[in-house]
Amino acid sequence: MFKKFSQWWTWLLLGATTPRLTLAPRTVILAQQPYQLAMAQGEDVARLVEIERAIYHIPPWDETAFYYDLHRPNCLYLVLKNEHGVQAYAGMAVNFEAKDGHLTNVATHPAVQHQGLSTCLLRTLMQVALQHGLLTMSLEVRAENLTAQRLYHQLGFQKSGVKRHYYFEDGQDAYTMTLNLTQVKGI
Repeated sequence: MFKKFSQWWTWLLLGATTPRLTLAPRTVILAQQPYQLAMAQGEDVARLVEIERAIYHIPPWDETAFYYDLHRPNCLYLVLKNEHGVQAYAGMAVNFEAKDGHLTNVATHPAVQHQGLSTCLLRTLMQVALQHGLLTMSLEVRAENLTAQRLYHQLGFQKSGVKRHYYFEDGQDAYTMTLNLTQVKGI
């Protein structure tokens, strides 16, 4: 709780000097279907938790955590929506001093997985990171989640460490993965 308060207090004091991450909404075509790519809004939070529940059964993030991050100037959450609403989302928290964008969440509803939605979101966050002069991106991924690891590896992320017993709900390990944005081409 103190950590969250400390982060909030820092944001309150320094928020005006921290660049706000933004993205203009646009339409993208993925798997021959139109999607609206946009910044996540407060009204999207219930669907984000619903997607997490569909994937993890016990959502790692609750509504409060999403609302908190949506209001931080150094965080950017993107969603892909179709006529049925939000189908995928990804979030990034930026440490401007370290020039690192940390991926907080990447999730696609099971009904539309393997259609390029996560790739689109990640490439867009990579573009935003480059526009803000970031040098690296980082993330944690479950050691058993080989599908996600393959996706991150295809985008240029490399394993850089292990966090033992990282996931509190089941004690699973996480791999830390890092991307050197100065070596990325053709985003």
